[in-house]
Amino acid sequence: MPLTRVSESPSRPVLSEAIAMVNGTPVTQAELAAAVAKSGEPDTPGLRRTLKYRLIACELLWQAAQRRYGEAAAGEAQSSVQVDTAIKRYLRDEVRPAAVTDADVRTRYAQISEVLQTIEPGSYRVLGREMLEDSIRAELTDERLNQAIHVVVERLMEQADIRE
Repeated sequence: MPLTRVSESPSRPVLSEAIAMVNGTPVTQAELAAAVAKSGEPDTPGLRRTLKYRLIACELLWQAAQRRYGEAAAGEAQSSVQVDTAIKRYLRDEVRPAAVTDADVRTRYAQISEVLQTIEPGSYRVLGREMLEDSIRAELTDERLNQAIHVVVERLMEQADIRE
């Protein structure tokens, strides 16, 4: 679920509305409420923690993109398309996930095969080996990309001034 921080008005929110400050830029309660509503999930403390983390991560990525590419000044109203484009460009330049090898696919295939041995036959549908390997490769590629993005975000968080 992509999240984008977009300031709808150039005015700064009241500090009491801020749930976090990221290098002096507020992440607001209204942004969190909008993210919760957009998620379609039940509103729980766990969901709010996850979405707050994502909003902070998006702000950090946006700030990093601004520094790298000279995007509009911080605090200016931006469309979600502008923010998404800048963040994707930054991630494309910054993230280098490890390649998925045939050995990785074989290992995951073996793990899945072991699990299937414990399930009653006929209670699942078996894909062809080639189709399953393609699916495994895509899943591993996504996992590695997400891990690499997480590393970039954690590095940005270590360098940032975040106040909650």
